Amino acid sequence: SPWDIDVFSDEKKVVGMMFGPHKDKQALYYVVHYPGGKSGEAVYRIAFTGEANRDPKARIEVDKSVGFLPFTVQFDGTSSYDPDDGDTDGLVYEWDFDADGIVDSTEAQPEYTFTSAGVFEPELVVRDAQGGKSDRATIRIDVDNSPPIPKIESPLEGTTFAVGDKFVLKGSAWDNEDGQLPDTSLTWEVRQHHNNHYHPFLDPTVGNNIEIDDAPSPEDFFYLTTTTSYLAIHLTATDSSGLSSTSILEIQPRLVNLEFDTIPSGIPIHINQDKYETPASIIAWENDQFEIRAPTRRSGDDSEKLVFASWSNGMTEHTRDFVVPSVTDPDPIVALFEEEEEEEAIYEPEMESQD
Repeated sequence: SPWDIDVFSDEKKVVGMMFGPHKDKQALYYVVHYPGGKSGEAVYRIAFTGEANRDPKARIEVDKSVGFLPFTVQFDGTSSYDPDDGDTDGLVYEWDFDADGIVDSTEAQPEYTFTSAGVFEPELVVRDAQGGKSDRATIRIDVDNSPPIPKIESPLEGTTFAVGDKFVLKGSAWDNEDGQLPDTSLTWEVRQHHNNHYHPFLDPTVGNNIEIDDAPSPEDFFYLTTTTSYLAIHLTATDSSGLSSTSILEIQPRLVNLEFDTIPSGIPIHINQDKYETPASIIAWENDQFEIRAPTRRSGDDSEKLVFASWSNGMTEHTRDFVVPSVTDPDPIVALFEEEEEEEAIYEPEMESQD
């Protein structure tokens, strides 16, 4: 084979890719979505280098990024790497803490004390032994500035929801340097968490007193879906210097235990197109609406023929729409069957014709 096939990643979810320019050649750009949400989502690039030396990658970590004078920060560049060597042994570190173009340190883990107030963006460039040079990595450092304090006022903490409920997002933010922040400094985002990932429910929206879409239904009735799904409301406040902080409120759905059965028991039914053997139990969300369907007839192993008669609430259509009640443990939903009556054969003797 002219190529080898390897698993790209068991965790990254590539949701789009295309070729584009890179230096004097072409590269493959791809967009990544992580199951855990937006953390780490970005556009990545793959460029063919052959046997040529590849540039190292610079990474910066700090022990703290906000503080007051004199503000000492421990920097760490050891997460930088050389894709050719796979380690950091041969890297040279060049730190510029005050963005004046002069190298302030060549240590892998330097310490630096800021002596003036302001917003700083220290830079790190790493070089390998073959002459490769990384792009600049930067990090924001705020000196003599504290982050704003956002407060979610609506919904209230401890709020739960039923499918279809409406919410208005209302909040405020205080900043020690700027005072009360205006509504234009507030950004709301709502995420619908589902098991180990989430979907956007409200994209980042600036303002206040924002009405969001009706509370959603669960994606399905699997246990890990209905019991681990919820809405997370994010309120981010940004001060005049661009420093932000976020408050998060989780609101949980109201869970309802539903029991389904048939008489006689053991006849399969369908709940939202999924087949369930009876008796069956699911955990649903209050006020969710879905279809339940019983078969019109059933033939047993003993040749007993059964036909659908009604539901336990008296409805006689074998397919019905169901709305989850606001009761934790409602009465079971039962489909009733009865024996099919056999039609008696009527014998009519043939009449002899008279000529």
